[in-house]
Amino acid sequence: MQRHGGRYSRRFAFPAAALGLLAVITIVGSEVAARVAKQFVCDGRGPAPFVPHSEFGWTHEAGVEFFSYGCLGRRYEYKVPVRINSKGLRDNEHDFARSADRSRVLVLGDSVTEAGQVALEEAFTERLESQLTSAGLPTEVINAGHAAFSTENELLYFRHEGRRYSPDVVMVVVNLANDIAENSTETRDALYAGALHLPKAITTFNSDGTLAFDTRPFRDFKVEVARQRASAGSVAKTIRSNLYLYRWLERRLDSETAEQKAPPPDRIAFLEHMFRPSASPAWSLAYHLTETLIRQLVNDIRASGSLPLIVLVPSARMVAPDRPHEALGLASDSDVQYPARRLAQHLRTLDTAFVDVAPRMRGAYERTGRTGFYEFDVHPTGRGHRIIARAIRPSLASLVRVKVDSDLLPGSDGAAGPFPWRGLLTTAAAAKEHWTPGALGSALTFSGPRKNDPQPCAQQLPAADLLRITPHARRAADCPVHPFRGFRSLGR
Repeated sequence: MQRHGGRYSRRFAFPAAALGLLAVITIVGSEVAARVAKQFVCDGRGPAPFVPHSEFGWTHEAGVEFFSYGCLGRRYEYKVPVRINSKGLRDNEHDFARSADRSRVLVLGDSVTEAGQVALEEAFTERLESQLTSAGLPTEVINAGHAAFSTENELLYFRHEGRRYSPDVVMVVVNLANDIAENSTETRDALYAGALHLPKAITTFNSDGTLAFDTRPFRDFKVEVARQRASAGSVAKTIRSNLYLYRWLERRLDSETAEQKAPPPDRIAFLEHMFRPSASPAWSLAYHLTETLIRQLVNDIRASGSLPLIVLVPSARMVAPDRPHEALGLASDSDVQYPARRLAQHLRTLDTAFVDVAPRMRGAYERTGRTGFYEFDVHPTGRGHRIIARAIRPSLASLVRVKVDSDLLPGSDGAAGPFPWRGLLTTAAAAKEHWTPGALGSALTFSGPRKNDPQPCAQQLPAADLLRITPHARRAADCPVHPFRGFRSLGR
């Protein structure tokens, strides 16, 4: 009887072993085939190695390396290597302690600033560092961009982490494509329709009009992620990390579930209200929150002893509204330049230096027919980053020069108040020049015409020229204001 049972055991042992071996060969073969095919065929999106942060929402996982990619059909629209430094930034290593022989610029922003769609050396932050240093202004530019950050996240990041870098200049990059929407819970939820699984702080207005932040959602998010990772187990983590087919099936199930739970609304029609906020109370609130956040961020930057520079980066629709797929959904009275124009007006009331990148990008589009953005992905290409850097460079160089030179002026050691650069403006006022002293942004937004200048209002002087103010300077009201357009070369 035992021999009979043993005979049956041996009889099924071989097929079972053969099936197991076949399964292993199939999995290994599929993995090899998938990895080979992935070199040529694009599928899904690249990884997003974020880790929760209890104070400002999330950050990058320190020290990881991966490929970031986006698909246009089945081909790669871009595929670039990404390395995260020890501070959780997509940048080279930067210590909190700064070097005495170079200026330091901290750049806050979202995925446009993070620049995961281009090689690191193509990002506008790297270009600015190289160009300023080559022009005789040794400068360290720190890229603190985080994908999906809103102005709210950037403010909280600066308070808890960014100021530790002790920057001379803090550049805040406002992505007009989605930052305004992301600053309000209602517009953010409608924009992403449940597809963005990241927390948002609870904001309330104080009696003085400033915002207070309750970061409990960030802490809850951190606890939930830790619980999920603990329940997954080490075996599941190993499988997920090493098996491409497992991740492919996971993406397919997640996408199908998302479609069943939250069918996306007419996203284009919703975004169209951004250009006509009077037609939507939700968008009116989003603009108000954005302006309040920018004001608080500017005040925090100044209180830390740094100079603020706000950069307004347009979307492809704002650069090329005449293209058919960009014009889709626009009403006849939509004004695609409204977001930049409104925020520029707000920044002038704050006496804050700013750069509107849109005119330069539109000019390049009119000359070449290329927007500077990817065809499907919403982010700038390497060419787009080059245009952005070119637009920012004169203003940033001026601020760096003023910050460096202000340390050499009498009274700039703190006697001029909490903002050391005001010593420059006080000096100019004492010289009885014909412009009103104020925050540095006022002087940067306008500088007067030069003697014998055939087009006195067509050019504006870099802030370094304010150190050598001539009697020909005038009030800003004397000429139309075109912030930072037509600066003279850095070699002056």
